Amino acid sequence: MSYIPTQSLKNSFDSLSKETLFFEIYKTISAYFETQKNPKVFLFYLFLFEIRLDKNNSKVFFNILHATYKYDICEKTIKSYLKQLEELKLIKFNYKNKQLYFIEILDYKQSLIFTQENPQSNPSADLPNRFYKDIALIIKNIARDFNKQTKKINIDGEQYKLIAPSSRIHKLQHVVLEFESLKDSQMLTGLTYENLTNKSLPPLNNPFHQRIIKANLKKSLYAIAS
Repeated sequence: MSYIPTQSLKNSFDSLSKETLFFEIYKTISAYFETQKNPKVFLFYLFLFEIRLDKNNSKVFFNILHATYKYDICEKTIKSYLKQLEELKLIKFNYKNKQLYFIEILDYKQSLIFTQENPQSNPSADLPNRFYKDIALIIKNIARDFNKQTKKINIDGEQYKLIAPSSRIHKLQHVVLEFESLKDSQMLTGLTYENLTNKSLPPLNNPFHQRIIKANLKKSLYAIAS
């Protein structure tokens, strides 16, 4: 695990006031958690970092029961937060003694937030769950309209019907359309938005992105429908 030794970390912390350092942490890594849509983990990290500042020591402990009361969540959720922060190399879990959890706050500049490959290499990595739910509803409505018109979709010489996205598709974190074979209802196939339309998803800051996606989907589906 790569991080600055405790003494070096302490020296860099001592050169800044607590308020300045806290603001620096917030400004530097909050964008990552916003992109990953996990602000609650970030708030918990700030809670741990405040303890580090108050103790003036990178090795700290906290009472997990008190933390559950503070954030009104269960211990399992706290443990999940700890695991995520440790995977990012923001903290190192040392040990626990009953309700006390002993951890080390690592140098955030050596965390995976800064050292891993850019997660944006996956164009869908920064899309929120709400986006997928909205698009799933659009696809569901398109499927309903197509089935009312008894439209058949031709894929690789076989005929399919468009079906509403399943829960399995929701978990893929991609815009995927699912098709059911007219010969065998157990046979399913899927096409991503990009494969079907030969276009990339419009940026979320485009106020008409849902309208664009819907129009592109319908145009491409009608092109292979009969």
